[in-house]
Amino acid sequence: MKEIEITPVQNGLGQKPAEKKPTQSLWAKEIEFKERQKQKEEQATLERDKQRRDEEKCYQNQKRLNALLSGLPITTGENAQGEPILMEDEQRLEEIKKTKEKLKNCKAD
Repeated sequence: MKEIEITPVQNGLGQKPAEKKPTQSLWAKEIEFKERQKQKEEQATLERDKQRRDEEKCYQNQKRLNALLSGLPITTGENAQGEPILMEDEQRLEEIKKTKEKLKNCKAD
């Protein structure tokens, strides 16, 4: 019998195999999945809450605009004698302008 010397080649034969990363257990994967699911639900809840707040602001601004456009007297407070102070026409026009500007960001229903 003859001895043969084997030398490693660059194509990967004869080299020691690459170390494999330890695989996650099924339990760890399940925990990660549930955590991602929980984060998605929390994000969806935050988005719904923000949308509700925005819709409420739009609703209140639309009510304000309707009141301003109605032409009915609007009080801005009371004087020292407890009598109501009515909104002046110039102030009403300015409030209408401001309220319409706020409503530009609202969706039309």
